[in-house]
Amino acid sequence: MEIARLRAREVELAGTILTHAYWSSLAPADVLTARDALKHHHDHMADASS
Repeated sequence: MEIARLRAREVELAGTILTHAYWSSLAPADVLTARDALKHHHDHMADASS
């Protein structure tokens, strides 16, 4: 039950992120790079604190 609720919340949040107005402010060629940077943000933060 909890797993289904969390998965539904994940889908909801992903939709919110993907349809946010921020993405339309970027050039189409930059959207993929920006989304990739967002996806790996925690990796970069971990490297910076080492």
